[in-house]
Amino acid sequence: MKFVLLGMGSILILVGVYFLYVASLGSTVEVFIGLGILLMISGLLIFYKGVKKNELWICKFCDFETVSSENLKNHVLTCEKSQKTDFSNSESKSNSIAMDVLKERYAKGEISKNEFDKLKEDLNDL
Repeated sequence: MKFVLLGMGSILILVGVYFLYVASLGSTVEVFIGLGILLMISGLLIFYKGVKKNELWICKFCDFETVSSENLKNHVLTCEKSQKTDFSNSESKSNSIAMDVLKERYAKGEISKNEFDKLKEDLNDL
């Protein structure tokens, strides 16, 4: 989002400068000067919005908000809710899904009993 705002602000500034340049060539001066100034001001405001330093960093476990990424890293290491999250459970779920697929293939007759037993042992070794 930050880079989008920086890009939009830069483009508006460039278009505003172009309108001021066209106005200096002698066409309808008042219109181009007004548009140029308006676009340059809005471009500067949008560019400033993209450069703003005080961004909030939010903990994904407990919605703790801080201004610096270092504080967030330290908080996540000690966050109570992150300690309660079980990350090892995802591996057992993938093994059970693989076992279900293996049983289904055996039931359909796609693999033999020997192949089923060998693949089952391989899954249990993971």
